Amino acid sequence: MFEVIIILGIEVLTTIFVFIKLIQSIAEMDKDVRRLN
Repeated sequence: MFEVIIILGIEVLTTIFVFIKLIQSIAEMDKDVRRLN
């Protein structure tokens, strides 16, 4: 049972990390778009 909790925790952390990276890349693209206009 404890192993399942660890696996779920790792998956959640990975998802959060990917989500943050995605938000950062969108923010960077947004800056570039504003600079071009």
